[in-house]
Amino acid sequence: PRYTQILNDREKQPYYLEMQNKHQDFLVWLSKKTNTTITLMNIMKIFDPIFCQAQHGKPQPLWLNESVFTQMQELADFSMMALFHGKEAQKLTAGLLVGELRDNMLTKTKAPSNPDKAYFYSAHDITVSALLNALELSN
Repeated sequence: PRYTQILNDREKQPYYLEMQNKHQDFLVWLSKKTNTTITLMNIMKIFDPIFCQAQHGKPQPLWLNESVFTQMQELADFSMMALFHGKEAQKLTAGLLVGELRDNMLTKTKAPSNPDKAYFYSAHDITVSALLNALELSN
């Protein structure tokens, strides 16, 4: 509930409104081309599959060119950054994982004889992004 409120509040923030206004014409154009409403909040839903298809040499939509791809990528990157903007959002999205990583490291340093040699984690790209952002290792 709190994170949902943070996401809803970000749409009112000056940095978000400025980006929305700057790219409004492009988002309207993209919405027409994809036959769905595209916003800064949901551009990843269209960009991610296009990016993956491009990486695997699959055919792209006829309307997609390098300029459109670049602009979509810029907006997708902004949207991803906005998901974790602010300390509270960082804590809510990655705090548990950061805490678990910390606890495992502390356990290992306090008990070097612990038979666990390594901890492995599986995560989606959004989780890795949240973690890197919380650790202030993202650009």
